[in-house]
Amino acid sequence: MKRLKLRASISNQKGFTLVELLVSVAITAVISSAIVMSVAQVFSVSIASKNRMEAVKQVENALHYIDRDAQMAYNVVPTSNDFPLVLTWNEWNVADNDLTGSQHQVTYSIVSDKLQRIETISGNLVANNIIANDISDASNCSYANSVLTVNLTASIGGFKPVNETRSLAVKSRPEPLVLSP
Repeated sequence: MKRLKLRASISNQKGFTLVELLVSVAITAVISSAIVMSVAQVFSVSIASKNRMEAVKQVENALHYIDRDAQMAYNVVPTSNDFPLVLTWNEWNVADNDLTGSQHQVTYSIVSDKLQRIETISGNLVANNIIANDISDASNCSYANSVLTVNLTASIGGFKPVNETRSLAVKSRPEPLVLSP
């Protein structure tokens, strides 16, 4: 009698079978992996966007300085279509109507993936700045027909590496003519 009661109580128990447990674990695993992949994708896109924006900022900042100085210069000397780039101009002496003012010289060079700007006025050092980081050696410049063309590439490494290239073409000013009285 006891045996029959025991069998009856065992057969009446409600629970999950092994197949049901395996199916529920598989469904949970699929949902969890989809969530993890979505989160990883968000972080990956975020890092790539951050790197791209940093590269764009570096290149555009450098081109801003070069553009400003190139518009002032009437003598542009790139070294064999590459850096260093030397820009020179004289200040106009309004009282004497000539170019006897101070001579400005700005030299741009790439040193250890940084774009360096050195400015002198009449031979005296005025500024020695790093104006952009992560600038690639593939960057170059050329000067023909009074037009300075500069191609700069910023390369940001890391988890999601990015290369960003921008070009600048600026016409340098002609050397001023001295007006006769």
